[in-house]
Amino acid sequence: MNRFLLCHRWVCWATGLLMVLPAVAASATPTGISAVTHASSSLPLSAAFLPAYHRWFDGLAWAAHIDTETVSNLAGGIAPGTVAILVGHAGFSYHTARAGLWAGGKFTMNVLGIESGDPEDKVGDVQGVSNLYAHSQFRLYRLTFRQHLGPATLRLGLMSANDYFDVTGQAAQLINSSFGITPTLSGNIPGMATYPYSGLGVMTAIHVDVWEAKAGWYQGDPLQPFSDPFGQGDMALAEIDYRNTAQEQTCVLKLGAWHYQQRAVYSAVLGPRTSGLYAVAEYAELLPRGRRLGLFLQAGSTPQSVNLIPYYLGAGFRIKGLLPGRGADVFSMGMTRAWLRNSPYPAETAYEITYAAQVVPHILLQPDLQWVIHPGGRHPNALVAGLSLHVQLF
Repeated sequence: MNRFLLCHRWVCWATGLLMVLPAVAASATPTGISAVTHASSSLPLSAAFLPAYHRWFDGLAWAAHIDTETVSNLAGGIAPGTVAILVGHAGFSYHTARAGLWAGGKFTMNVLGIESGDPEDKVGDVQGVSNLYAHSQFRLYRLTFRQHLGPATLRLGLMSANDYFDVTGQAAQLINSSFGITPTLSGNIPGMATYPYSGLGVMTAIHVDVWEAKAGWYQGDPLQPFSDPFGQGDMALAEIDYRNTAQEQTCVLKLGAWHYQQRAVYSAVLGPRTSGLYAVAEYAELLPRGRRLGLFLQAGSTPQSVNLIPYYLGAGFRIKGLLPGRGADVFSMGMTRAWLRNSPYPAETAYEITYAAQVVPHILLQPDLQWVIHPGGRHPNALVAGLSLHVQLF
């Protein structure tokens, strides 16, 4: 427990230091397309994603960031209290074309280190009030090869399925885990290849005009990625995407299906055979004075009786550059609702409001507030406050 308190004190100290930095530094804008702007505009400020890779020499590039977070259950749930989370994520890539070899190839290797308390011990929710939380560990997170072949892309190796499937870009800054992956997937499948337990798999995608179709096949037990990887079960996903950009507006529609199965001898530990559907709708528009509005709607269904969470619905919006002179900041609000089976209450619902502020280039500070109704379908309503610090290393 002392190490969690130490991490908590470090977060508070770093936050206090950042808050007294000069205001002119807070409004500084890096030249070009910075990794911070890229993270604020498209990728979640979470451990699973790295900022844009930076070229080192020849075909080699690297990226790294450190994320810290305190999550405090202020009232309700199981018990009041605070936990701290510290995550480091680093990666290297090797582009074959830049190295003077063949075109379209890339090798990637990422490592992930986590030191964390468990917010669910305080809140008791099933959706996850923090997308940063995972059991403390140090592991190889990604080891992949990618090859572009005309309109098609092939990837294989150790990777997370959620990097490519069931992704909602306009929900990127919301911290509740359900906005990152629908809980009809994550809440029903303990053996899914996703953060922090990426798994061995292969996927392909074909992009034609405004359409993209992709399919993937992943091992069913990513906790043991190299021990009989597909002998214990597997998971298949397929998704079709529509993306249309006209003038200053962008519309995105996604429809996906998945099937998960285990050999009978492992089903009691790794989960049952089940399948489901998910859908995502997104809309983005450029507003006056450089602001950007984003809207999203998510849904998931897996009604089989073996599933704890048969249905899911999420919605929200974000505004980038809401305040004058703060073009990289993102304000976001969202609602997420997971229906529960065999519970005193029919559903767990969470409302979230958050603001991701670029304090200086490559450093973002994000306060967050969530109101969770019926956590776990059995606990009192919970008020949860979070404070995240995202530091990109260059």
